[in-house]
Amino acid sequence: MGVRPQPARDKHRRARRIAVRAAVKAVCKRREQHPVRAEEPLVRPRQAPDAAVSVAAERQIRAEAAVFAAEEVVPVRQQEPEGLAVWLVAMYTFLYISGMTLYCYRELPVFDFRPYHIGADIRKGMEIPEGEKPTVYETRFILQKDGVEKEFTLENYPDSTWTFVDSKTMVKEQGYEPPIHDFSIIRQEDGEDITDEVLDDDNYTFLLVAHQLSQADDSTIDLINELYDYSVEHGYQFYCLTSSPDSDIEDWQERTGAEYPFCLMDDITLKTMIRSNPGLMLLKNGVVINKWSVNSLPDEYVLTDRLEKLPLAQINEKTFSHKVVLVLAWFVFPLLFFSMVDVIWEHFHRKKKLKENRTK
Repeated sequence: MGVRPQPARDKHRRARRIAVRAAVKAVCKRREQHPVRAEEPLVRPRQAPDAAVSVAAERQIRAEAAVFAAEEVVPVRQQEPEGLAVWLVAMYTFLYISGMTLYCYRELPVFDFRPYHIGADIRKGMEIPEGEKPTVYETRFILQKDGVEKEFTLENYPDSTWTFVDSKTMVKEQGYEPPIHDFSIIRQEDGEDITDEVLDDDNYTFLLVAHQLSQADDSTIDLINELYDYSVEHGYQFYCLTSSPDSDIEDWQERTGAEYPFCLMDDITLKTMIRSNPGLMLLKNGVVINKWSVNSLPDEYVLTDRLEKLPLAQINEKTFSHKVVLVLAWFVFPLLFFSMVDVIWEHFHRKKKLKENRTK
């Protein structure tokens, strides 16, 4: 036999290339419609029309198509665990963030970066370093009498015949501002400033913080009244701090039967002190001992003795690193647990399916 003419060999090579491309397209199309599994046979490639393909060429085409399928087509059962793991982590992360947000909304923030955090010394927070010039503020009170509103300062505060409407604090001269620069408690009954009296008290003082009584949660009014009775019984001071007008204070007293004294403070300061409305703070010597939201106020089952003998009246300030470790632990350990359960379930599911296939 002689050597095959050159045109015949070129035609044979073109036929092989066409067949390989056809086989690859067929595998890709089948992969899109029906994912290829490891145990399934590959699609037999179609031969090019009018091509004299030898047996050796056909075997080579099938081998090249098999290599392509092995490299590009990943079995579905190998993709399922990875996709399920990603879905599990994403779902748990969403639930964790939602739960943490709900907890901080109902209770108090886990990380409190405000100057009134537990363990903070309010008196020190108001101090100005040597050589620094303080900012000069002026608090003006809007009072009403006989339908006429008028502004007053602490120097010319009128008698009790005037009705409190609102108050505002303005900056007269800008200077160094300490972390706490607007902590001022004015007794609503007579307009006396009792800030120093509260901060210098070496006994415990309860501060019920309600920046707006008209918007305050009154679902725990009985418990608040019991706290006031407890403080009177054991000789502790109890004040309700608010920026509400006299009409709202009177309405609150009528609705709740409140007998505790009310004091006036700046609205922004009250919101900074505690986010809950109302919320409860416990002070001693001007130091924040503890804080509670309206949903976690101490009750009679906790206040079984004097505060000096109870753990809630001791500073239990957790460090920042301790809180970070605690938050991460609440995220990582449950996630590991659910991941282990998922791996065990996947192993059991595969084993069961393999057993069914062998039975068939």
